[in-house]
Amino acid sequence: MVHMRFFASGEGGEAGTPRRRAGRPIVIANPASDQRFRATIDEIVGAGSPIPSDLEATLRTTYPLAVVRRRELASESFEVWYVYRDGHWVGGHDAGP
Repeated sequence: MVHMRFFASGEGGEAGTPRRRAGRPIVIANPASDQRFRATIDEIVGAGSPIPSDLEATLRTTYPLAVVRRRELASESFEVWYVYRDGHWVGGHDAGP
């Protein structure tokens, strides 16, 4: 399962369409099953981490292999960050350390 943020209509697009909201990126966390990792990401981004390298540096204090990558597609009007706890995509239901 992939965690994405979908915003309601009136926040940038049709209902259910992912859109960048007030400078906050859409974050796709991996592994998706690690709720503690996801909560940590949400807390950091919610506090105002403006660029992927800031999020990555902060996450690495707890998750030393964490990597944050910005998806860069010219046609997108929203920003998407992929956040990998283990430095790469992992499948399955790994709840983490």
